[in-house]
Amino acid sequence: MKKFIEANNSLLIRNLIVLLFILLNVAFVFISIIITNNRFEVLLEQSMTQQLAVVEDFFRYPENIINILSQNKDLSMYEEKDRFLRADILSLFESVIVPDSRISNIYYVPMDKEVISYKFIDSNTDLTDKSWFKKALEAKTPFTWVSHKSDFTNDDVISCLKKVVDKYNNPIGVIGLDIELFKLSKLVKDVKIANNGYFMILDAENKIIATPDNKYLGHSIQDNNLNNAINNYSKRSFISKISGQKSKCIVYQLEELPWKIINTIPASEITYSIISYVFLFFFFSMASLVIAFMMYSKNRITENSNRELKNANEKLKEYASTVEEIAVLRERNRLARDVHDTLGQTLSILITLLQLSLMSCKKDIKETEENLKNAIKITGQGLNEVRRSISGLVPEKLEQNNLFDALEKLINDFECLGMKVELSVNKFDKSVDTEYKETIYRICQEALTNSVKHGRATKATIIIKFTDSCIKLFIFDDGIGCKRKSEGKGFGLQGMKQRVQKLKGEIKFGSGDQNGFNIHVEIPIEKSEQGSVSVYDKSCVS
Repeated sequence: MKKFIEANNSLLIRNLIVLLFILLNVAFVFISIIITNNRFEVLLEQSMTQQLAVVEDFFRYPENIINILSQNKDLSMYEEKDRFLRADILSLFESVIVPDSRISNIYYVPMDKEVISYKFIDSNTDLTDKSWFKKALEAKTPFTWVSHKSDFTNDDVISCLKKVVDKYNNPIGVIGLDIELFKLSKLVKDVKIANNGYFMILDAENKIIATPDNKYLGHSIQDNNLNNAINNYSKRSFISKISGQKSKCIVYQLEELPWKIINTIPASEITYSIISYVFLFFFFSMASLVIAFMMYSKNRITENSNRELKNANEKLKEYASTVEEIAVLRERNRLARDVHDTLGQTLSILITLLQLSLMSCKKDIKETEENLKNAIKITGQGLNEVRRSISGLVPEKLEQNNLFDALEKLINDFECLGMKVELSVNKFDKSVDTEYKETIYRICQEALTNSVKHGRATKATIIIKFTDSCIKLFIFDDGIGCKRKSEGKGFGLQGMKQRVQKLKGEIKFGSGDQNGFNIHVEIPIEKSEQGSVSVYDKSCVS
């Protein structure tokens, strides 16, 4: 009975999870539809504010041109027989049209005289009976805008008209300016709303006078939703069939102009956005459902997992102990190498200086005094370097100077023994990591110490070559050489090997014909450690 109840409870929990999953997805579909529609609504309203400023600025310019031309005194003085004045007026029209490609024609239609037009027209044509002419004369506003076929070029145009009056304020004619519709469409061509949305300009009869797709120029939009939105001055969006596809639209009537701006976003784009959100949520909710069932199914093996985790924890403790022992051993080896290198150099130089002092004390007191001063100086430096090695710091010479200067100071310490050292660096890369520089410095330090202590050398040469992929180090001396040392069994030579091997490099020792001792080191430089190259050439003979 107990097992039966547990089985029923398990089935009930699973059914509740599935039901909750379905309810959550249905709720999210409705929420996505509302949020997405509101987001596109806000996008349409925000873009409308931007388009209003652009469109109004575009139409204000022709109005300013017509206003200036209408006040020209030549128009009121014009007589048909005065060909010179007619030529002056045409020249004025040309000076406006030529610099501005948007304007296709400027014309003056007197009430009882011959028409003056930039574009050719038959002199016998009577334009005073045209509806646009009468509308301009009867207008109560300063400017009259109309959308029609041009009587001059038979093209679809919009015209900015203004009546011309004489000094008694009596109308004597109409001056007009034409803009071809396809040129007006350039104003809207590159404007995008969301991904595929755009905006258009309509005239008073809802005829398209500007659109990104010129094939719809001159088409009328017959839609009750559009008319209702205009009549009710609604700023809310509506669905309408625009340019052959259903779109979400918002329309605005321009002030003091007969044009309307309509922003549109294809309904397919909105639907795609909703489906994308729903699919994404469904994907994650399905993944969550699968994870929930997996967790529910794996609940029975939790104890085994805990047991394995406990065993892994014990192994981890053992591993941590081993790592700690390795770290201690490495630190001990590092300290041994650093102290050996430092004390080896200091004591070797100190012994040599004391021997020189012993030989010169009876012959040259000043030389003896100089040797003893150098011995005290070297001893102080060695003590300081031992303390720095214990603290895990790089040599003071290397910390306060670049590698080249640090090596020069190291060479100066050995020169006081009468040993001549030549240093040559073909190309110094300042971006090389400190560990590389310390390795080169320590190898040179130990090599010079061995040359004095064991090789009894009087001359040594250090050559360092930096390339894009590696650092090469060559050290030669003219000492007595030693076959045993070429095998690299000494502690100092073993320390050199350990330093180079740590950087994945190679080191070779040898004595040529049992005379002199040479060291060849090649250390690769990882590309990630090279950084930007900062190089200067410098060589020195000391």
